[in-house]
Amino acid sequence: MGRKPSNNFQEMTIELKKGTEFRLFDVKLPLSCKVTFETTDPKIVKLQGEQVVNIPLTEKTKIKKLFQDKGHHILKIEPNTMQVPEICYSCHKRGIPKIEKKNTKDKRTRNWKFKEEASLKPRAPEYWLVFTHNSRKKCRISRFIPHPYPSWRSQKNSKFPYTKFMFPYNTGWIKSQLSQ
Repeated sequence: MGRKPSNNFQEMTIELKKGTEFRLFDVKLPLSCKVTFETTDPKIVKLQGEQVVNIPLTEKTKIKKLFQDKGHHILKIEPNTMQVPEICYSCHKRGIPKIEKKNTKDKRTRNWKFKEEASLKPRAPEYWLVFTHNSRKKCRISRFIPHPYPSWRSQKNSKFPYTKFMFPYNTGWIKSQLSQ
């Protein structure tokens, strides 16, 4: 049985048939957030809306200033999420999807004359969509590139498009995997 996963999920079925049950997880996207706002202009009707902003959640003052300059009042700031099913695309097993930060530190030993050059080049952090199957097995699926606009880069040896792990686009693939 195991523990219940810490991130939110919904249990779903395809065509309400037995044996087609799966879980749909809400995966938080790093360095982006969803802002719920309303208009403050007294001449028009109050309208509410949501907008995805590619600014980290930690910089709330910057986000508030951005919307106050437009004349909006912020109701809520929350992390941006994407729905991903529990079926892994590389090994076709069930797992828990999440986006993890990859360790990009260079730990290779250097000759003493090259040590200063190696310390001058820090690499940018990398974020990957990972499926955790158990305590030992993880499948790294695709790299998430947050800047300037969120996008996905697949691994060199994989051939599936990024839309295969986004929920509304992958229902046919999920149906074929659950029927096996």
